[in-house]
Amino acid sequence: MTLLDLKNTTYFDLNRDLNIPLDDQINLPTDRDALNAFLEQNVAPNTMTFASLRNRFNYLIDNDYLDADCINQYDFAFITSLYDYLNSQSYHFQSFMAAYTFYTNFALKTRDGQQYLETPIDHLP
Repeated sequence: MTLLDLKNTTYFDLNRDLNIPLDDQINLPTDRDALNAFLEQNVAPNTMTFASLRNRFNYLIDNDYLDADCINQYDFAFITSLYDYLNSQSYHFQSFMAAYTFYTNFALKTRDGQQYLETPIDHLP
């Protein structure tokens, strides 16, 4: 599935169902379901993965997504410790719209727009 292929996805339907009241209340569990479906059906299969953080940075530098001069100002041990700290914070999206907005508007993607090159943790530093 590509980022533009919306067949076999359920997250838009689940997100729409959020606005259908259940017992006169917003159906918040549907938002969690939409979030989980989006991460599973769109984000996971369309995110480029790397064997290591070093490999990720090498790819991004070699393909002109990051500037080597900027990155090389920092010792890679510092970058690794920063990522270790950020990962220890266990960040998770709290809503479908937050995840959808990040991946649609802010996440770094390949130039052809077919794969995500970062997660929220990668976006922070």
